[in-house]
Amino acid sequence: MSVLDKMPGPLGDARREARANKTCPRAPIGCGEPIDETAFRDELSLTEYRQSGLCQKCQDAFFGEDEEDEDSEPPEPDGEAFRGREAADYLAEQQEAARRLK
Repeated sequence: MSVLDKMPGPLGDARREARANKTCPRAPIGCGEPIDETAFRDELSLTEYRQSGLCQKCQDAFFGEDEEDEDSEPPEPDGEAFRGREAADYLAEQQEAARRLK
């Protein structure tokens, strides 16, 4: 059981009710729509749902939509950080660092 499940008052009640009914918490917290766990963008979004109860649409509204495109090109190497390493190793490190930040 999460600490949020033990939260007293309207926020805790709305979250508990939503979890029991498999819906996003009702307004003003969320939208009250049914939850489809297959509709989450990534594992981080699914984890956020399990903690807050918010659907993907409400997470996007709260946190802002993830503007990074999965197919986007990795950043170009910058001078000192790149020097002496293979390009593939450098890009792999940059991509891993970006994934950790998500």
